[in-house]
Amino acid sequence: MAQSHGIIILMNAASFKILIPVVAARSERGAENQLCKMQVPQASLGVASHIIVTIEASDDAHGVFEFSAESLSVNGTEPEDGDSNIVLQIVRTHGALSEVTLHWIIDCDITEDLISTYGNITFDVGQVRANITVQVSPDDVPELDKMFSVLIINVSSGRLGNHTNATLTVLANDDPYGLFIFSEKNRPIKVEEETKNISLTIVRLGGLLGKVMVTYRTLGDDEKTSFLPPNVVRAIQGEDYIPITGYTVFAANEREATISLPILDDDDPERSESVFVELNNTFLIEKVQDRPIVNSPRLGSASETIAHVIINANDDAFGTLQLSASTVRVAENYVGPIINVTRTGGIFADVSVKFKAMPITATAGEDYSVASSDVVLLEGETSKAVPIYIINDINPEVEESFYVQLLNQTTGGALLGSLTRAIIIIEASDDPFGSFGESYLIFLFC
Repeated sequence: MAQSHGIIILMNAASFKILIPVVAARSERGAENQLCKMQVPQASLGVASHIIVTIEASDDAHGVFEFSAESLSVNGTEPEDGDSNIVLQIVRTHGALSEVTLHWIIDCDITEDLISTYGNITFDVGQVRANITVQVSPDDVPELDKMFSVLIINVSSGRLGNHTNATLTVLANDDPYGLFIFSEKNRPIKVEEETKNISLTIVRLGGLLGKVMVTYRTLGDDEKTSFLPPNVVRAIQGEDYIPITGYTVFAANEREATISLPILDDDDPERSESVFVELNNTFLIEKVQDRPIVNSPRLGSASETIAHVIINANDDAFGTLQLSASTVRVAENYVGPIINVTRTGGIFADVSVKFKAMPITATAGEDYSVASSDVVLLEGETSKAVPIYIINDINPEVEESFYVQLLNQTTGGALLGSLTRAIIIIEASDDPFGSFGESYLIFLFC
């Protein structure tokens, strides 16, 4: 609003002061210009009869900039555990009458943990909030919490508030206390049946910080989980092995620990049997930072935390195969099995053995025939006929023979015994020396 004021100029006065009152406003205002013009009714005015008075911006017209209360301390994670962007909010209080550029920086040495460590954001006229976005780099290095200071260093207009330093924490990641599994060589491990202790190795992957206790136990003979292999025969505790339960402690920087499973020996033929030992928990005994680290230490996947011990088939589990006799005499007109393959010892699984029949004086295809070259015994069978048959004819024949030989070609885990060759004798048949009627002795006298 234009206002006019008068002053009295004394005679001979060469200069004088004009006081212009400035009234404080109740709100933030930017710089304002006021035009002051002099008028002297009885004198002439010089070139400087007009002046412009500039009232500077007041009451933080451009704003006061600082971190919001929620952003004074923020946490973030590496990308594999969540969002890789950490957001800090800047608030602008008091005035917002101009566009302002704000500069920020993260106070740290050269780091591979953060992708961006400095930058700027712009507040438009009227804008009172803006965000700083800090990106976290992914890596596979086990790390504890890392703290960084984020600083607002200057603004193009306005001023900084009190809260210009925020703390950004990249939370511990990549299993700093370790990830615990059984060694791959124990998944599975095959052993012979003998009374001894089998060593199983627990491996610590990831970080080696702190002291950690790992507990373990054998799974019960009837205990089943979806992670066990199907169709396995379970060993019997107390007969095939001694069950175990306990714990082992990993000191800092320790990568492996060994536990023992006692195996028992007996004289019973047995097929391959399985024992399972599982890791069932971890406990942090000595920590290296005050803030708890979520999910560290921890166990690996179920398939990695179960050791599979296979006790190999033992005590002749699948049997020993041999012939039932070394010599067999048979009539030419005999119909039925001539000689058998017998199975002693274990009777687990289907087994087979190859054989050959070779002539001595008999002729193959005329005196005997061979139906196949294999003898197969199903699980549980202890004897099976060799598929050889005598050919009956009407031709007079003397005693003839051939032999049967078991070959060292077995399947199903069966062994070959000592009696592997037998001679088959076909008895003389069809009157090889002729047939005579009744005979009389006649005496002639002359």
